[in-house]
Amino acid sequence: MIALWNSLGQPAARTFALALLLSALSAVLGIALLGLSGWFLAAAAAAGASGAGHAFNHLYPSTGVRTFAVGRVLSRYAEQLVGHEATLKVSSAIRPLVFERLARTQRGMASLPAGDLALIVDDVSSVEAGFLRVVSPAVGVTAAALVAIGWVAAVSPIVAFSVFILFLVVCVGLPLILLNRARAASEWLSSEQGMLRSDVSSVVENAIELEISGVLGAAMMRANDRLKSVQEAQDRLQNPFRNAAALIGMAGGLAALLVVVSAIVLQVDGAVAAGAALATLAAFEAASSSTRILDAHARASASSDRLMMRLRPDVAAKGGDAVVTTALPLRLDAVRVTVGETGGVGPVSLTCDVGDLVELSGRSGVGKTTILEAVAALRPIQAGSLSYGGVEQVDVRPASVLARVAVAPQFPAFLPGSLREQLAYGRPDASDQDIAAALAAVCLDLVVAGRQSEDAAAFSGGERRRLGIARALIVDPELLLLDEPFAGLEAGLAERIRANLARWTLERRRAIIFTSHETGTDWAGVAVRHAGWSG
Repeated sequence: MIALWNSLGQPAARTFALALLLSALSAVLGIALLGLSGWFLAAAAAAGASGAGHAFNHLYPSTGVRTFAVGRVLSRYAEQLVGHEATLKVSSAIRPLVFERLARTQRGMASLPAGDLALIVDDVSSVEAGFLRVVSPAVGVTAAALVAIGWVAAVSPIVAFSVFILFLVVCVGLPLILLNRARAASEWLSSEQGMLRSDVSSVVENAIELEISGVLGAAMMRANDRLKSVQEAQDRLQNPFRNAAALIGMAGGLAALLVVVSAIVLQVDGAVAAGAALATLAAFEAASSSTRILDAHARASASSDRLMMRLRPDVAAKGGDAVVTTALPLRLDAVRVTVGETGGVGPVSLTCDVGDLVELSGRSGVGKTTILEAVAALRPIQAGSLSYGGVEQVDVRPASVLARVAVAPQFPAFLPGSLREQLAYGRPDASDQDIAAALAAVCLDLVVAGRQSEDAAAFSGGERRRLGIARALIVDPELLLLDEPFAGLEAGLAERIRANLARWTLERRRAIIFTSHETGTDWAGVAVRHAGWSG
């Protein structure tokens, strides 16, 4: 976690330092409170037993007890406030960076895989919790142990050294051994949690289809079995730490007994011995309490390592520094695009300039969408040449391409919000006339009339696809990429939309590349032709 924090530039360093200082202060005041209370009670009892109770000044120690008690409460409250503020600052540094790196490495228009979503949700949350639940308690336990050992030294330096060695062995050595053993289990548990999330999401998203097929119950049982497996794994991960906590508590009792016995043998003042024994017991108890949450350290450490791997600069997608000033003419010369570890698409060659309508056709799965993704600079090419206005893709900054290209996927995604907000997402300053013209181009102006305050989810799948095209038109790109724009549409409606899009390319001096599904072809590749739509 410290390495990750350093790689982020040590955000909120001063706030964290203050939180750790408050954690140490809270622990010191807690030990001092118990030690002074023990001394006060023992001294008062001894004075009363000797008949000198009337001469015993209880004002100073009772004032000290109240001061330590109030100070401990205030310091602990302040530690929580400052610690959470520091953690939120770290979160504000981690989350945008993780999302940016995932976005840069994500290929194509597909949604983030469940594993990457788990990275954002689980790993980042685990690291955030680690700062509060591991680092801060560790500082507090260390401070408490030092104060307790110092108090025991007032009884006997040799006893203090013995307690110190026992503390190192039981409260430091044992947890470290458990942490090393728990690391592999934490990795497996994180993987299982990601798969569980994927299973549950799949069941929820496809509940209707699963119910129609009569397998919804079986799918839910499989997800439930995985949930039980994850819960059992969590219990197995935590059990050794619970056992270690009990062992540390027993060791604390033995250490306190050693202090008392040593005080009797050495004839040390009973009040001092009582204070030292309680302080020792409290220090071991603090270590015991922290051990119960050390499984958080195992998870946070594993999560931190995974985040470090993802945040390495060399993991991000490669790109040049050249800025594209125009996306046209677009040229692909024998372009091949890698898909997965072994597959590939191509070679594909085409030229697209102002006013052109280029169709990529072929059977399902031949790679039409992959070619669109490469044109949008969402995938690097493996071989061949792809250029925008004469600038090769390998030399350009992908963001400059995306600024001049818009994509309407086959299954567009919409964020929560009104339809008008969704349509103007890529161009917030779009006027009502711009939105109306885009809706008219996809023959949705009458359907959407009076419904722009509704959510996109209120529309059918075919309507949402056309809304995706309208959203891309509103951006007014130089090059519009459409993935299966006419799939499922009746012939007459498809022809009207084709004519409107053709008119748009001529009037706006733009270009369109679109894909279509050819079920009758026997060729296993992507066919390219310049369409002759009439406007």
